[in-house]
Amino acid sequence: MEIKSKKTGWPIVKVTTKDSYTLFGYYSEVPKLTATVVHLHGTGGSFYWNAFYPEITKAVNQVGFSYLATSNRGSGIYELENGTKPLGVSLELFEDCLKDIDAWIEFALSKGTKYFILEGHSFGIGKATYYNAKGKYRNLIKGIIFLGTIGVYQTQQNYLKKKGIDPKVYLKEAQKLLEKKQPTAILNDPWGLAGYYPVSAQTYLNFFTPGSEMFKSTQMATKEVGGYRYLIKVPLLWILGDQIEKEYLFVPFKEAFDLVKKENPQVEIHQLKNCDHGLNNHESETAALISNFLKKIKT
Repeated sequence: MEIKSKKTGWPIVKVTTKDSYTLFGYYSEVPKLTATVVHLHGTGGSFYWNAFYPEITKAVNQVGFSYLATSNRGSGIYELENGTKPLGVSLELFEDCLKDIDAWIEFALSKGTKYFILEGHSFGIGKATYYNAKGKYRNLIKGIIFLGTIGVYQTQQNYLKKKGIDPKVYLKEAQKLLEKKQPTAILNDPWGLAGYYPVSAQTYLNFFTPGSEMFKSTQMATKEVGGYRYLIKVPLLWILGDQIEKEYLFVPFKEAFDLVKKENPQVEIHQLKNCDHGLNNHESETAALISNFLKKIKT
């Protein structure tokens, strides 16, 4: 289904996943379609919240790529109603992102797309990394774009350290709730997810059990600890800000950059000055960098 936005002219579209989630996004198509940039939003985000969407969409279209901004089952925080599907980052299971991305790629394939560029912002970086490693259509990925950083795992550890709490405490609390058959129950700490959001027992265990798939998809998870980023063999563009606390790295930028360069010699890294995690007030600069990156892939 498509409903055209009166403001932008970009159709609002929806897909249904194989486990019956209905997801919404917007789709800006170009003539003679061969490639689509598929955007994956950040923690609790959506396909319309960030200020960079209009500039990036226009830049991508001008290069000759369609642009598909998507939502997923992690959009929003905590939405639970009897008889409906649970939604929000406080309830999602990381591995389910494969089903969401499959549905969006199949939508684009139905429009005539031949290959894809995965673009992830924040938590979407982890999902792009994971899809590149495990996704059904990973062989159709010709490039990946990281916007910001994925800092959920590191932010959680830092949050617990500041509070003086052993990481095992919240894991045990979540496990007890699962044993009571209360997987969607919220942990006692109302900001139990990285100090920002409430979190269900099932999500906490899924995200933060040592060696989780979510951890393996973070930017600090190397091949030696089971990380998946080393499997990215296509061109990689990484655009981020220069405010280390707002980029949720908790390590020097150089250390993070060196890890990525070691695993992917094709990576282009652009750190924007006076720029935050959301790339706010740097939308045009971000769009221009993406445009140049796509031109190289297209030629």
